[in-house]
Amino acid sequence: MKKKTYHTPLGPITYWVDHGPNDFPQLVFLPGLTADHRLFGKQVAYFKGKFPLLVWDAPGHAESRPFDLSFRLEDKARWLREILDQEGFDEPVIIGQSMGGYVGQMFAQLYPERLAGFISMDSAPLQRSYVTAAEIQLLKRMEPVYRHFPWKALLKTGTEGVATTDYGRRLMHSIMMTYDGDQDYYARLSGHGFRMLAEAMEADLPYAIPCPALLICGEKDHAGSCIRYNRAWHRNTGIPIVWLKDAGHNSNTDAPEEVNRLIEDFAGQIRTSPREQGTVRVNDIDLYYEKRGCGQPLIMVHGNGEDHSIFNEAAGVLSSHFTCYCVDSRGHGRSTPVQELHYEDMAQDMIAFMEKLDLRDVVFYGFSDGGIVGLLAAARTDRISTLITSGANMTPEGVELKLRLLFRALYTFKKDPKIALMMHEPRITEDLLGRIKARTLILAGSKDLILEEETRRIAAAIPGAQLQILEDEDHGSYIIHQTKVAELILAFTDSAQ
Repeated sequence: MKKKTYHTPLGPITYWVDHGPNDFPQLVFLPGLTADHRLFGKQVAYFKGKFPLLVWDAPGHAESRPFDLSFRLEDKARWLREILDQEGFDEPVIIGQSMGGYVGQMFAQLYPERLAGFISMDSAPLQRSYVTAAEIQLLKRMEPVYRHFPWKALLKTGTEGVATTDYGRRLMHSIMMTYDGDQDYYARLSGHGFRMLAEAMEADLPYAIPCPALLICGEKDHAGSCIRYNRAWHRNTGIPIVWLKDAGHNSNTDAPEEVNRLIEDFAGQIRTSPREQGTVRVNDIDLYYEKRGCGQPLIMVHGNGEDHSIFNEAAGVLSSHFTCYCVDSRGHGRSTPVQELHYEDMAQDMIAFMEKLDLRDVVFYGFSDGGIVGLLAAARTDRISTLITSGANMTPEGVELKLRLLFRALYTFKKDPKIALMMHEPRITEDLLGRIKARTLILAGSKDLILEEETRRIAAAIPGAQLQILEDEDHGSYIIHQTKVAELILAFTDSAQ
């Protein structure tokens, strides 16, 4: 590993890099609060020569000093991106332990298109909804605890409390001894880290993971409420989780062989199914799409005026279960612009797309206009075995009156074919919906701009269709840059098994 230094306005960041024999995947190891690059010694030794590797001493830690402790979590993510840019790590797999996992989530928030994969190791979700107000206030007040707690007792707690094996404890003792004789700095570093974390939680950003992900947690992790957080994280997002028997908070030092195997398997999946971009020529236009994951094909189609990127977060979760095709409809995103738009044409595009790529047994998910396209396509092809729509309508009159009036007003000033489309179409009949043979789930929010009777009418017309009205959700609140729609898709497809 080659040692390098990246200079920021607040101080130097020391990191180690090895570009390895292959270009992809690139493994980036981020240690937790007060730990340093040595935490991943067993991982670096195992993966060196197999994959490109990068590990750092986080700002203010070990060899990344002196450093002005006035930065925020987003600054750490930004500096990490700049270092990765400098080293040509364009699609990293971030492996973050404890605080390093929070940095990885902030990186995902700021640069979702950059991540090829994410492994959270004994970390926790950054979303505000997982923590109480009392927990946030406690995080802001940790510095005095570290300052006034006797150093020898802190050293004992800090080593025995995070690891269960002799190796893990000896390593953490050695790392903590970096700050021996300067407990004041250790307290400031710790206090700053916890305050920074609390502030990031209070920002209440989505912090969704837009790529394949894995949660790893030691069964004997007693750092805060890490086990409780990880259970909830897994339950709420569907991200796979592995519990490591007899391992503590630094599980990679307590069970290095098992962690290395998990990382290697994960990296292997990323390597065989990286995110791909492409176009398919259909009906005299080019449809742009992004593909990721492996398994049964899942096509995701966005709404009016949007593009494939609204599904970045959902596809990140779903790509662990499906081969996801996120498509830009004609006249949208990177697909061919057109002078007129018609839902029938868009549906024929999707059918041709499946035929060109020879996709069968397709799970088709469509949001809003994408849902309309899904209804029309599923009535005309047997390539779709599962259909899930959100916020679709059969007629323009199925949309709230105030929105229809807005369409008319907007069209007066701008003759946009996207607006014209919603003003005059679709015109879908119950007879047409009755031809759908796919297993179907119809979704809508309780606060949707599609009239509830319209949604119920669609579900009633499709043989065997299930209906779910989501309480307190609006037209796109659970879909656009969200993972909740991924959970709904997984729940419905899993129920068919």
